Amino acid sequence: MPYEIGRNAIVHPDVIDAFQIKKNELAESIKPANLLEKIFTNQLLHAAWDLERVRMNADSIDAEHALNTATNRATRNFKRALAELRLIQSARANRVHPAQPILFDRTALPKGARPIKVQE
Repeated sequence: MPYEIGRNAIVHPDVIDAFQIKKNELAESIKPANLLEKIFTNQLLHAAWDLERVRMNADSIDAEHALNTATNRATRNFKRALAELRLIQSARANRVHPAQPILFDRTALPKGARPIKVQE
């Protein structure tokens, strides 16, 4: 079964459309390329959705302490997942794809020099 972002989110039926919009916007902006990036995108979605739920219930004075705790937790989770996602996307972007040959100009070598063969 393919990994689906947001599949296990707890969403009230009244706000399912708002959740779907948030999920689609996040996935579109991140464009996860592999399973690890999808996992961190999912973590970002859950943290962002937790923050959204806090905002939706911000007028509840009775739950102020719980809302503050939820906001702090969601913010920490969001920042951590975003940092990890940026790290792996940066590593992926800076890597040479193994199927791409590494080309060099043999004429740039000093006279009489030969390239070294690297054993894999």
